[in-house]
Formats: sequence, structure tokens, C-alpha cells
Amino acid sequence: MLDSNVILYYIYFIIHPLSLSKMTPNQAFKEHPISMMACFIIIVGALNWLTIGFVGYNFVEDLFGKKASYVYSIVGLAGLYVLIRKVVWLTS
Repeated sequence: MLDSNVILYYIYFIIHPLSLSKMTPNQAFKEHPISMMACFIIIVGALNWLTIGFVGYNFVEDLFGKKASYVYSIVGLAGLYVLIRKVVWLTS
């Protein structure tokens, strides 16, 4: 079974590939809290789509009601943030 620090380490380097150094996962997340928040938001959005696809249950709409569009916008912005970071990393 994977240790939680190993999982955090791999999630971090999916989001921020420029920091391939000898930092521990905790140091890496403290250095880039926006990347950590974007990763968390994308994971929550992906889990929501998973439940919609498999079970037909949308927990974001149940939790937020008419304000769910704001949550979807935040998930989209987090996705754009990660995409821009990847494009910048690939072109540098």
C-alpha cells in the first residue's frame, strides 16, 4: 500500500514538473500552495464527474444548488491554471 506522502509527492509533480528536486512533499506543497489548491479542486471535479457517469448523482449541485455554476467555473479555472503551467513547462 502506498504511503500518503508518496501519493502527495506524485500529485505534486503532476501539477508542478519544474521542481524536480530533492524536496519532501510537505516542503513542495508549502512552496506552491496555489498548485496544491488547483490539484485538490481538479480532483474534486473529477470525482464529481465520476459519480455523474457511474451513479448519475451530482453532489456539487446537491450541495450548492443554483450556485453550482460558480463551482464549475472554479474547477475550469483550476484546469486552465494547470494547463498553462504545463504549456509553459513544455515550451521552456
